[in-house]
Amino acid sequence: MRVKSFDTATIWPPPALLPGTHWVTTDVQRLLQIFQSSTAPEKAATRAHAFSAIYNRYCQPIWEYIFYQLDGAEAEAKDIFGQVWLVALEELDRFEYRTDSVAEDPLRSWLFRCAANRVKQFHREKQLKAPLELVESFLWARLSGEDTSLLELFAPTVKSKAAELLFAVTERLNQEQKVILRLRYHGNMSFMEIGDYLGKSEGAVKVQHHRLLKKLRTLLEESMVWDTLSDTPDDLL
Repeated sequence: MRVKSFDTATIWPPPALLPGTHWVTTDVQRLLQIFQSSTAPEKAATRAHAFSAIYNRYCQPIWEYIFYQLDGAEAEAKDIFGQVWLVALEELDRFEYRTDSVAEDPLRSWLFRCAANRVKQFHREKQLKAPLELVESFLWARLSGEDTSLLELFAPTVKSKAAELLFAVTERLNQEQKVILRLRYHGNMSFMEIGDYLGKSEGAVKVQHHRLLKKLRTLLEESMVWDTLSDTPDDLL
């Protein structure tokens, strides 16, 4: 587990270089007005300076928030930090600085919401990957005849998720594959028992089962399958 510390982040984020001190002393509402009004090509430098001044004003607290929320995962934090400022660059023209806002600094609040949304999205994507790996492990273990009691004990939802996963892909299997899957997974039958049921040799069933596992893995890799199993995420902030 990463230790939460800003010691590794003392030289980050890098400040933007600005010509003259007036950019530092100008209030943020005026900086936003300059940025939004300098869309003409001949004012590109002024627009860039205004954005850089806004960046310098908020970059440190935004960075510290992201770095802390990601438990000091510096590479991931830097990636999200960059995404936040790309969003700002694209969306600031449409931002309205409301002086009657409840927030003391509306622009700061907006930037923090952008950061919070990105952090939330990062954690959601991270959480979605882990259950799928666990469900796959359970599924392969169960289909291979291994003992899955510990997985069921410590992750009680994994069995139902695996069943949902099988249901999602069975429509794309032929009838015999469905039978083998049902007997192996739900019936926990051996290859010999399945062979007796189907009138085939144990070796033939093993070959079919191996091919079936490969097909299942291919189907599992298709994002649309997992999307049908995942809960719909809550709206972002």
